[in-house]
Amino acid sequence: MPRFLLWVRNYVRLGLKKMTDFRSPRLILCTAVVLLLGSSALAQGKTTPVEYKEGPTNTYFVSCGNQPPYKPRTAVSPVLVSPNGENAAYAKVRVSVGGDIDCYNESELFVRLGKAAEFKRVFQIKPVQGELGNGMKLVDWSPDNTSLLFETIGWQYASDAGLDEGLAVFDVRNGRVKQPFLNNVFKIDPAECLTSIRALGFDGDKHFVVKAHSESYSDAGDNEPGNKACDVPDQLWSVGIRDSSLNKIPGKFALRRNGHNLPSPKK
Repeated sequence: MPRFLLWVRNYVRLGLKKMTDFRSPRLILCTAVVLLLGSSALAQGKTTPVEYKEGPTNTYFVSCGNQPPYKPRTAVSPVLVSPNGENAAYAKVRVSVGGDIDCYNESELFVRLGKAAEFKRVFQIKPVQGELGNGMKLVDWSPDNTSLLFETIGWQYASDAGLDEGLAVFDVRNGRVKQPFLNNVFKIDPAECLTSIRALGFDGDKHFVVKAHSESYSDAGDNEPGNKACDVPDQLWSVGIRDSSLNKIPGKFALRRNGHNLPSPKK
């Protein structure tokens, strides 16, 4: 899975290696998420982004709880219908508890091709050693109804490793999922910046749009300020679905929503 957050390199700088004395694995996870979201933003009283607020229809970030007793959970996203109404998709995440590995997630993407067709699983994220937590978020359908853009996330419970966020596109025509190569977006000077990529939607049938956010950081316990050269305005990029080509979008971009939501199916 491509890494769209350059956090691992900076974790020693952020001092998270000193957090191994915490008793609760959920506390370590939640603390890591807080720092990954930006401690400065929380200090200024900003609210947590909606994708990290757990709920029955939020399949992006699902855990087994912040304190015992830890409970299994299931989240199912709303059904995202293509512009012509023919195709539809939803995500489902199951969190299990028990055994030696405590909590672990399994995320699935289901797609229906045709109004009379049944939903079939086309993509799955299983828990693996070193990354037991995962999730996904549907973004939008392309205007021509052939491509579904979605985001993925992975993490490790009871670990100080960073979040692993990715983007993917399901192609209706061949039934395959492609994960574009976006490393060129991170060629920022200077390179010592915290940079994240989020999917916004489609720019026509052959490209989708992502937002690159960069910010500075300071070493834990260090009086030196972060590199202000990192604090640049967010950048928009148009990404080619087939070749992962990148084109920077200057100025404002009028994003159009193609698909529409229906209520979540039963769990």
